[in-house]
Amino acid sequence: MRSSKMTPELASTLSLAEQHEWFRKATSRRSLLRGGLVGAGALAAGPALVPARQAG
Repeated sequence: MRSSKMTPELASTLSLAEQHEWFRKATSRRSLLRGGLVGAGALAAGPALVPARQAG
């Protein structure tokens, strides 16, 4: 299984067009939407998950 990260070593072996193609495959619209939904859910649920501080 290949790593999904673009390392400097990998980038130096790929042309600019190949790097662009890799980036487009790695960041599909679906994965960006999923990440956005997860982030929005975390922001919405954050206050409920963090314990309240007690004064004093």
